[in-house]
Amino acid sequence: MGCSGSKTVKIIDKKPSSRKFIKKQISHRQTILLDNISKYTDYKLKYEFISVLGSGGFGKVRLYKHKETGLKYAIKTLKKNYLNQHAIESIVREVSIAMQLDHPNIVKYFETFEDECYIHVVMEFIPGENLFGLLCNSQRKITESDMNSICKYLLKAVGFLHNNDIVHRDIKPENILFSIPGKWSSLKLIDFGLSIPANVKDKYRVGSPYYMAPEMIDGKFNKKSDIWSIGVILYLMSTGYFPYSGTSLEEVMSNIKNGKLKLDKFKNVNKELKDLVKLMLNPDAHKRPSVEEVLSHPWFTSDLFDDQTDTNNKYLDKSIIEALRNFQNNSLIAKEALFYLAKISSEEEVIKLKKAFLEMDKDNTGTLEYEEILETFEKLGIKKDEKEIKEIWNGLDFHIDGKVNYTEFLAATISSVEFFKEEKIWSAFKYFDGENKGYITCESMINALKQDNLTVNEAGLKSMFDKLNKKKKVNFEEFKNMLKNRAASIIQSESGLIAGLQNI
Repeated sequence: MGCSGSKTVKIIDKKPSSRKFIKKQISHRQTILLDNISKYTDYKLKYEFISVLGSGGFGKVRLYKHKETGLKYAIKTLKKNYLNQHAIESIVREVSIAMQLDHPNIVKYFETFEDECYIHVVMEFIPGENLFGLLCNSQRKITESDMNSICKYLLKAVGFLHNNDIVHRDIKPENILFSIPGKWSSLKLIDFGLSIPANVKDKYRVGSPYYMAPEMIDGKFNKKSDIWSIGVILYLMSTGYFPYSGTSLEEVMSNIKNGKLKLDKFKNVNKELKDLVKLMLNPDAHKRPSVEEVLSHPWFTSDLFDDQTDTNNKYLDKSIIEALRNFQNNSLIAKEALFYLAKISSEEEVIKLKKAFLEMDKDNTGTLEYEEILETFEKLGIKKDEKEIKEIWNGLDFHIDGKVNYTEFLAATISSVEFFKEEKIWSAFKYFDGENKGYITCESMINALKQDNLTVNEAGLKSMFDKLNKKKKVNFEEFKNMLKNRAASIIQSESGLIAGLQNI
C-alpha cells in the first residue's frame, strides 16, 4: 500500500533566539514538574524492566511490569539535561495533558517519576499493532468498512481532545494502536509529546511532514490541523498513497502548501468518501469541517457499513442501568477503590462496557451528561423518574467535577470477578498507601487522588474515615474483604451487575 515511502520524521525548527541550554544535570531542587505531579522515589523499586518498545527525540519507551502485581506498563523516559526552555515546556505540557485524558480511545496515564537526570512517565501498555503496521501488511486488506470504523473511533478520541481545547498536532498511523487485533473499537490514540492547548501561542514548526497541515508548515496550528491529518490517513488507507509526497522533506512541505489535491486514485471509491476527503484536506483551515461535522457526513451516517469485526448487537441493556442505579449505594471509599480497579482494567475485560459508554455518549464529548442518562432510560423503555436519575447522576459524579467520565462509568458497571483478583486488589491498596505504611488513611487516599489530578470530595472522605473505627485506618485485609464481598455478591446476582460494596 505504498508504505515504503511513509517514513516520517518529527521536526522542530525555527530555533529560539535565546539558546540557553541546561548544561548541568538538574538537581532535585531544580525539578521540572510540580510536586503534586512527580514522585521522587526510584521507579525501578516498583517496576521491573522487560524490553525496549521504541525510541524518540528525547528518550525511549520501555516495557515494564509491576513487581508485586505482574501488570504491564509502558514507561516513557525523557532526558532532562541539555534541554532548551521550549523542550522543557513541552515535557511539562505533555504530562499535564496526559493527566487530564480519560477516554475509551486514548491511552491511559498512571503516574510520573522524576530524578536528577530523567522524567519517567508511566502509561498503559497497548500490546497490539499500530495502524501503520496494518497498512504495510500485504496479508491484511483494509476494507472501506474497516476504514469507516477506524476513523469513527479515531474521531471520537480527537473530539474529546478538541472538546477540552487540546490539539494533538501529531496524528499519524504510528500513533494509532489497537489493544485487540482486528477489533477497531480497541483503538487507542497515543503520544501527546507535541500536544498543546488550543489557546497557547507556539510558533515552532512541529509534526510529521506527510501528515502536516499547510498552516503548521508556517508554525501555526488549530483544531482543524488535526482534521487535516485524519484526512491524510483516510486518503492513505483508501489509495495506498499520500496525497502529497516528494523526494525530500522540503519538497513534501512545498507540495502540501502549493499542491492541488489529486483525486485520480479515487476511481473505485464511492462519492461520499471522495467528498469527505476533499473537505478534510481543504487548504483553508476555516473551511475544513469540525469533528462533529465529519461524523455527521453521509459517509459516516450511511447504513452501508457494518462494523465487520464486532457484532451488531447493542451494548446498552437493563443490567447496565441496574448497575448505575445501585452504584450510589456504595461508600465513597469503595467508589474510589472501584475507580482505580476500573483504571487498571484490560481492554478485554471492559470491551462491552466501553461500547455501552460510547453508545450513551451521543454528542461525542467523551463524558456523559445528565440528559444522556435520561435518554438511555427512555431508549430502554424504562419509566423515567427524574428524581431517581438525578440521584444516579450525583452518585456517578463522585469526583464532583460536574461530569461523568469514562472511568467513573466503568467503576459503576464493572462486574467481572477478574477485577477482584488479589493482585489487582493489592495494586489498588498500594496506590492509596503511597508511603508504604501498611494501611490507608484519609490523608493518603486524598494525596493519591490529587496526584492523579482528580477533584476530590475531601469532606466526604473525612466523614467516611471518621465512621470507620477509632484508628481511622484501613489495612489490606479490611480493604480486600470489602472488595471480595462485592465479588461474592456478583456471583450470586442474576444480572451479573449488582448493588456493589456494602457501605463501610
